[in-house]
Amino acid sequence: MNRWRNYILSTMAGVLFVIMLVMYLFGYLSDPQIKVLEYAGIVLWALAAMLGILPIIEFKRKGGVKRGESYVKTTKLVDTGIYSVVRHPQYTAWPLLFVSLILLSQTIPMLLMGIAGTALGYYDTLKVDDGLLEKFGEEYADYMRRVPRMNFVLGMYRKLNK
Repeated sequence: MNRWRNYILSTMAGVLFVIMLVMYLFGYLSDPQIKVLEYAGIVLWALAAMLGILPIIEFKRKGGVKRGESYVKTTKLVDTGIYSVVRHPQYTAWPLLFVSLILLSQTIPMLLMGIAGTALGYYDTLKVDDGLLEKFGEEYADYMRRVPRMNFVLGMYRKLNK
């Protein structure tokens, strides 16, 4: 199978995100009428930023990444820190960013693009789980049973009620 096919959905989601971001930043497709939704969008953006940054730190510290390698080149399964809450924090950040832009802009075209981008990103996580099952085997299968894919609310609930 061609390797480019592995990235087509995430690339499409990324393109949609960039279009949405540019449209929002330049004032196109933006008509925020409800201030509380705008504030919620800002909060979600900050949460998404944390979910995007924390994995880099966690993988570098505990993932067995060789010096000079990308943080995604882990050799050990990491199930601590943010990875004890959700299996895919950076993928979880994507729908939060899409929803954030929807709330900030409050327009139908942004809503439609956000739904499409979220669906594409979610589908990508299914493929990632398959690859990690292949890489880490039964250890990852056990991890999948313990930690939700992207539902950080359920993940926090489980973590707090251990």
